[in-house]
Amino acid sequence: MKKRTSLYYLILLISYTASSQQSFNNNLESEYISNKTINLKENSNDYTGSPYFNEVFIKGNIYKNGELLATNKSLRYNASKDEFEIKNSLNPTSDLVKTLFKKNSLSIKIGIKEFVFIRPNSTNTANGYFLLLQEGENISYLKKIKKKFIPGKKAYSSMAVNTQATYKSDDVYYLLNKEGTLFELPNSKNGIIETFGSHKKEIKAFLKENKLNIKKEKGLKKVVVYYNSL
Repeated sequence: MKKRTSLYYLILLISYTASSQQSFNNNLESEYISNKTINLKENSNDYTGSPYFNEVFIKGNIYKNGELLATNKSLRYNASKDEFEIKNSLNPTSDLVKTLFKKNSLSIKIGIKEFVFIRPNSTNTANGYFLLLQEGENISYLKKIKKKFIPGKKAYSSMAVNTQATYKSDDVYYLLNKEGTLFELPNSKNGIIETFGSHKKEIKAFLKENKLNIKKEKGLKKVVVYYNSL
């Protein structure tokens, strides 16, 4: 009787351990975790710069249609691939991580930063994850974080030196209206003002009165707040 009882508890222990190791396969996580697996050991560091927005994994929350779906998850954003990586919460030291689905319904908050996913449509050629800089009822201010990979080059002669591969930041800013249309912001001050259409005169006066630099994130955030109050 004692042997049968011990065997029974041993089977239960093995069963529990096996189910714990499959934390990426429960019904809740299947709503936001894809089947794509990344081996962290395979990532080469033979470059300068970083493909990531946040190099280390940061605790964050995942939302679906504005409702909290998952909390306190270890996440990091690979800007070069435009995807979020997520660690197995039951095995955080594992070299295997998975990625989040790319869905319009999902948004991700890591620290105080919020990312939203936008798919292309008939008016938007830009798509993927965008960092939400300022949300508004009529327009919102977004940044597309880009990491451009520049391959290294071998020296063409003994007098030259090899050039190491690098990741270079190449961010692009957008306004998003309530209809879901993205407007890429130009680099010039006048070009940005023109993006505000029929309210460009009010925007110009607001900039002058408050001595704001519309080409800076901080300045444009205030402009977006003002625009939404008109």
